[in-house]
Amino acid sequence: MSILGGSGFSLMPRELLTYLKADYGICGEGERTLPHLLDHIRQGSPITGIPGLISRNSMVPQCLPGPVLSTQEMLIPCRDRFANEQYLRFGGMGNIQTKRGCSFSCIYCTYPLIEGREVRLRRPGDVVREIEQLCARGISSFFVVDNVFNFPPHHAKSICQEILKRGLKVRWSCYLHPQFVTESLLSVMKDAGCSSVEFGADAGADDHLRRLGKSFSVAEIRRASELCHRVGLSFCHSLVFGGPGEDRNTIRATLDLMEEVSPTAIIAMVGIRLFPGTRLAEFAAPNDRISSDEAMLEPTFYLAETVRPYVLDLLREHAAQQPHWILPGSNVNINLRLQEKLRRFGLKGPLWEHMRVRRK
Repeated sequence: MSILGGSGFSLMPRELLTYLKADYGICGEGERTLPHLLDHIRQGSPITGIPGLISRNSMVPQCLPGPVLSTQEMLIPCRDRFANEQYLRFGGMGNIQTKRGCSFSCIYCTYPLIEGREVRLRRPGDVVREIEQLCARGISSFFVVDNVFNFPPHHAKSICQEILKRGLKVRWSCYLHPQFVTESLLSVMKDAGCSSVEFGADAGADDHLRRLGKSFSVAEIRRASELCHRVGLSFCHSLVFGGPGEDRNTIRATLDLMEEVSPTAIIAMVGIRLFPGTRLAEFAAPNDRISSDEAMLEPTFYLAETVRPYVLDLLREHAAQQPHWILPGSNVNINLRLQEKLRRFGLKGPLWEHMRVRRK
């Protein structure tokens, strides 16, 4: 018997269940649904009426996610039940989640679809106890997989203080929201073992940030970058080119901003993956003649027609002259073979951290 679940599955449950010929699938959070399913199987009772469950033989066309867990129900996972060491071996770090839910409104993002819009905070003590479990398994390097670690700021600070209180020697990285970056928060993060941070800056023009659904400004990107330099924390800006309304002026503004703020590394994506249920997919449906509920198992990307003829070549040429730029899929500055080699050498943490060495 095969049971599917997870974030990717929850975005396209019926399509993935059919494509992979699995027996059952769990949409959304599985901590309640999976035990109910296993109980029904063990008892030999009919498998019906379980929230969040979809089956291959069900006539229901789609699957609604099951009820989300409350803060009190988000317990420490059994780390001895899955292959933690594989994450370290192939990804260079373990993983930890301090909250679920995303209240932001990026037009392409799936976090709210997967986890809901209500931000549910795990207790800092529980988070750090889970980190201790990782350390006991020899995994002291990890990535915080929250949509952003620093919202709300008090929760992020409490976790850092708990790490310091317990004297854990760890090395970690996370995503940050530019609007909620302060020098005091960055300082306590660094003291608690944070080696680097990533910003989903996306663009360098305020009007284009608004089109992408971003809730921060160019001034806040600039300020967050300045504070990272001041504290001495490596940082990366992720950019997306080709969104709605992109043109030569917005591209130029983004390139100029990155030159000004001088991050450790820049990861630039050309085109934006479309996922069902996102605002970008709804926008693209009439404009690119695709169905808004199209399965999209085969990756489908939005790329504004205004920049489609030249943007990839422009960025390849630019990145080739900037050793700290990463253009995924273009083999500029780093490729898959080099990534695998670096992991075999035992490098931990995000590989972009080591771009700073190449810049010297």
